[in-house]
Amino acid sequence: PIVLLFVFLGRAVTLPGAEDGIDKYIREWDFSVLSERPDVWSRAVSQIFFSLSVTFGTMTAYGSHCKTSEPALLNSIVI
Repeated sequence: PIVLLFVFLGRAVTLPGAEDGIDKYIREWDFSVLSERPDVWSRAVSQIFFSLSVTFGTMTAYGSHCKTSEPALLNSIVI
């Protein structure tokens, strides 16, 4: 699976317009949006809580099927 992810990454970087997207995402940050539009903060917090809640539910379901003698480090790497 890791090799396939790198194949997808290589393909995505070579697409037309990829350089423009990378520049916008990495190099051009506009921090003034955070002070001018306070709704950005509430949307960001909502996204964080939603992401955590989905992950927490998955982890709870996975943890309920694991034996108590299994190593936690190995299980976290598997996930």
